[in-house]
Amino acid sequence: MSEPQEPLFRALHEEITKLYGDREQIASVLIRTRSGLRLHIDVPGWWRPEAEAKGPMRHGPGFRSVYANGVNYSFTKTQARVVARLWEAWENGTPDVPDELLCKTAGTTGERLADVFRECPAWGTLIVEGGSRGVHRLVASP
Repeated sequence: MSEPQEPLFRALHEEITKLYGDREQIASVLIRTRSGLRLHIDVPGWWRPEAEAKGPMRHGPGFRSVYANGVNYSFTKTQARVVARLWEAWENGTPDVPDELLCKTAGTTGERLADVFRECPAWGTLIVEGGSRGVHRLVASP
């Protein structure tokens, strides 16, 4: 069964492939209207054609790298501690983890988890907001 966004994702995938070959993959789409409205669409794992072919989500030693939905993510040591905690919560069947606990796990003095993942491609794609305010989770299933 086709999802409503599939034609958009398919067309974008074809254009990206023409320009850059198979080495680039769409993670999200940002649309800006003339009036300034912004629409951000994350490309879900169910659509990504490479995700099904390349297997399930997995991690390397120490969580310094994670493969999910056809994308390889790399993490600093600090970020890897947070990813490990998120992974553990998912495996436990309780995927939402409070940001305060994740920041403590990272060993940072800052209060914002977003600061730990500044400029990291996994933020907003692999690591997303959970079911309530102030919690995050892994978007894909390990």
